[in-house]
Amino acid sequence: HEYRALGEEACEFSAEKLAYFLQRFGEPQLRLDFAKHIYGPYSGKVRHVLYALNGVFIRGFEQKNIRPFDEFELVGEKRAEIATHLESHLSEAEKKRLAQVSLLIDGFQSPYALELLASVDYILATNPSASPEQVRESIAGWSHRKSKMFQAWQIKIAMEHLKGFEGLY
Repeated sequence: HEYRALGEEACEFSAEKLAYFLQRFGEPQLRLDFAKHIYGPYSGKVRHVLYALNGVFIRGFEQKNIRPFDEFELVGEKRAEIATHLESHLSEAEKKRLAQVSLLIDGFQSPYALELLASVDYILATNPSASPEQVRESIAGWSHRKSKMFQAWQIKIAMEHLKGFEGLY
């Protein structure tokens, strides 16, 4: 709901990136394996969670074969129930991780920016001391699509933003 409030539509792509960053901030319950994929780090398991939530908390995910950017609807009537559950059942550490993800994506919530941020982070996670040039080379080697998409100055901005978050590197 917070992502949606930032002006973006809910879709599998954004759910993957939010789960990726939640796990990067240390959420142990997810246990997702992320690997390089077309649109950045991808687990493939998030779609199963979305499918399970369909009909109760989301609508539009009746089929597991929707495309990554196909929108689904958040059930607005459930927002208060979700907020109450999060407030009463999450530990302070879990609440902190959720807040960190919200802060991290603020200003980077578009699909383009989320892909940039997650792709740069994926590379920095294994090589935190990489220079912007090295990250650019890694992204260019990831795929032809990515080599054309992300410019050096964008990668540098993403790196500076990511390095400002305690617990990532």
